[in-house]
Amino acid sequence: MATLSLTNQLTEKADIAPKILKLRTLLESRSEVWQKIPYEKRKAWLDSGKDPILEEAWTMYQYLRDNFFGRRFMDDDS
Repeated sequence: MATLSLTNQLTEKADIAPKILKLRTLLESRSEVWQKIPYEKRKAWLDSGKDPILEEAWTMYQYLRDNFFGRRFMDDDS
């Protein structure tokens, strides 16, 4: 079984929190347009390579969904 050390995590959080806040701000600037376009155009936007911020956010979402907060998050293995 792997061991997880949470030492210095507050320091790590302090380091990345401003970057996450910046990402959130950049995403919020796209939100109004994003909400108005149909699914097909959203998919094309993500696949175009023209918006690296949204592309990175999508990649992170998929990682978190697949590894932490997806269906497995709700599974009870006990």
